[in-house]
Amino acid sequence: MSKDDTPKFTLTLPLQVSPEEHNVLVKSQQASRKIYNAVLGEALKRLDEMRRDKRWKQAGEMKKGTEKNKAYKNLKDYYGFNKRSLEIYQKNI
Repeated sequence: MSKDDTPKFTLTLPLQVSPEEHNVLVKSQQASRKIYNAVLGEALKRLDEMRRDKRWKQAGEMKKGTEKNKAYKNLKDYYGFNKRSLEIYQKNI
């Protein structure tokens, strides 16, 4: 029996919270969703701008290898399309 064939079981238990705790959880989930969507929207905007850059097409035409990777990395850094830049964006929301 391979590792993927191991039976898995999930136990679901209802969460018992007071009405006040429920309201806090709902508001927290809504705030998290809004932040996620804002960061996702910004990331997609940056990606679109990056893909419209003529350097993107030039990088795509390069042979596979270090130079091509470096060209894409430079574009990502220029447009702030990396984890750190998006984390900074998120903190400023």
